[in-house]
Amino acid sequence: MFKSAMGYLGSVAAAAGNATSDVNNLSPGEDDALVGSIVDVGGFKVSIRRRIGEGGFAFVYEAEDVNDRSKRYALKRLLAMDSEKKGQIVREISLLKTLSGHPNIVKFVAAAEAKGVSQRGCDEYLVLMEFCPTNLTELMTKRCGKCYPPATVAAIFAQITSAVEALHRSEPPVLHRDLKLENLLVDSSGKVLKLCDFGSATIESFHPNENWSMSQRNNLEEEMAQHTTPMYRAPEMLDTWSNYAVNIGSDIWALGCLLYFLCYGRHPFEVNLFMTFLILSLPVISFNLQDSAKLAIINGNYKIPENDFTYMAFHDLIKQMLMVDPSLRPSIGDVQEHLASVSSSQGFNISSGEADFEVDKIMAPPQQPPTSLDLNSPASEVATASGSTATTPAADGSGQAGLMSSLRGGAGSLMGKIRDTSKSVLQTVQHSMASRDLDLHLITERIGAMSYPAEGLESAMRNHVDDIAAIIENR
Repeated sequence: MFKSAMGYLGSVAAAAGNATSDVNNLSPGEDDALVGSIVDVGGFKVSIRRRIGEGGFAFVYEAEDVNDRSKRYALKRLLAMDSEKKGQIVREISLLKTLSGHPNIVKFVAAAEAKGVSQRGCDEYLVLMEFCPTNLTELMTKRCGKCYPPATVAAIFAQITSAVEALHRSEPPVLHRDLKLENLLVDSSGKVLKLCDFGSATIESFHPNENWSMSQRNNLEEEMAQHTTPMYRAPEMLDTWSNYAVNIGSDIWALGCLLYFLCYGRHPFEVNLFMTFLILSLPVISFNLQDSAKLAIINGNYKIPENDFTYMAFHDLIKQMLMVDPSLRPSIGDVQEHLASVSSSQGFNISSGEADFEVDKIMAPPQQPPTSLDLNSPASEVATASGSTATTPAADGSGQAGLMSSLRGGAGSLMGKIRDTSKSVLQTVQHSMASRDLDLHLITERIGAMSYPAEGLESAMRNHVDDIAAIIENR
């Protein structure tokens, strides 16, 4: 299945320097020796342009074809420290290759194995895939909280469910386990969504029961923590004592979280939506975001915004997918059927296999307004003093460069003043709130309720986390 990456191991790698430096030396702030080198992956020679992502023992690069610079690829570099990790990587590549023909799954191009290359002697695998310039996380972030209209949400979700259907309809069924916005890429056309990252995918299912030991439950929870993302974990993954089966139904839960996010621009189980209960009788209580989110997920405690009519057509589907009991959740076929019914009644077009992500509008660089110089401004005085002319730039462009340099300096000074002023305001607000009574209400002699502790400006409206910590430490 794999071809030897001779170019990577031989003279090409040597020319690139220490391109296979140890994974521990590849911190985000340091240069990556692989960038700028030429790598041969299964007969495809590509030049590594830049590193675009990393996680665990994997790194992702943008690469271009040496013979055709217009062709771009994504190169995933996987490090196997032991035989177990090696087996996981081989399964990931095999699954990607099998599913590659699906229109909503990232396309596999080639793979190569490099044995004993890293300084610590671990095996390396290189996987060449199609390059997708952006993902849903980036697009949603750049929209600044403005969600897509319902018709677009339906078209996007139809593509997501199409990719998941390919997994669940496989024989045996495949559980992705890490469905999230970051793993939903948008291709170069800006209209087609691609599911990626099958490193956590599995064909295993688990069926806890009353005979399971504590060790078995702990091992399962540890595995779920290793292969899933906290805010997308289903209740059965977090609480094995519920004795719910862990299978492809967990992907349906993640789909419910995704549809909710597409509609409302936030996760259904964000902790700031809930009250934190303080058990006063305990000497030490540990409060953190993950514990609150975990409790909300286990109990299915989320809320669809009141008076929402824009996305009302999706309310019932969200509720079905976010059922705590996985046996009550719909199958992927049921989800698609429900979505098709909603789309038909609302006039949404989901049959084209495309969606308008508005990539050109969102990702386009901001247009700079024409530069007009105020001769009375401090910036113009600095520019004039440096020899630049306000009305007629120098023929060689040096005057314009000097002016822009001065403007940049002025902007830096302005931002510094804004930062200092903001810090001063924050300190003032915090100081003014220091003497305020805590927002704490006793329910019984031993139990009380309060708003979730906050930091920064939010503490002006809620309890400050430091005050709560001090109370807990003194009890």
